[in-house]
Amino acid sequence: MKTWIVYIFAFIGAALILTSIGNAISIQLFNQDAVPATGEVVELLETEGEEYYLYAPVIEYTTAEGELITYSHSSYTYPSSYAIGETVPMLYKASKPSKARIDSPTEEWFLVGFMFFMGLLFAVFGFALPVYKRYRKRVGQKLKETGTSVQAKIIGLEKNRAIVIQGKSPFRILAQYHNTQTNTVYDYTSDNIWWDPTEFVKEGALVTVYVDRNNPKKHSMDLSFLPKHS
Repeated sequence: MKTWIVYIFAFIGAALILTSIGNAISIQLFNQDAVPATGEVVELLETEGEEYYLYAPVIEYTTAEGELITYSHSSYTYPSSYAIGETVPMLYKASKPSKARIDSPTEEWFLVGFMFFMGLLFAVFGFALPVYKRYRKRVGQKLKETGTSVQAKIIGLEKNRAIVIQGKSPFRILAQYHNTQTNTVYDYTSDNIWWDPTEFVKEGALVTVYVDRNNPKKHSMDLSFLPKHS
């Protein structure tokens, strides 16, 4: 996988997390000195979506000083979350009555929580993948130095469909080694390969696998026979 893609994921994740934290702080600051009011939906704004028309409520409410304020909600939904004539709890700034929110903790915090969760997913992928790759490189180097090497027979090539990024899954080389002394067959899988190595992987060919002396399942396949891919 291209390194810049990983960095983009990390950047997007960090941006989403910071934005969600900023929104959470903004909501808290707004609510600290907000004044409650009861509003009424007087109109539904309409916009055309890909398949359906989307709706956003226009709400009128009266401040404690008797001023009538009209508030247009910025979120459009299908179907409409509100009906004309419906009463809606509102919060507004005493210093600026036109600055208002619908008093709905679920609506306020859902987007914050969703954004934070998505940010975590992007960030974990963006930061964890390079760490995992470095870890696998260290494991391979350690096995090469302290383990034992076997010549395993390549039995095929597969896509690791447990991982899908931008519609693509990495390849893995599958190999088997028959220990004639114990009459045991061991299955080995290479690390993920983010390009198609089919041309260079021949079934029946031998590949070096470094194996932990105490744990045969812990292994690292030597992929140095593959050409470097830019």
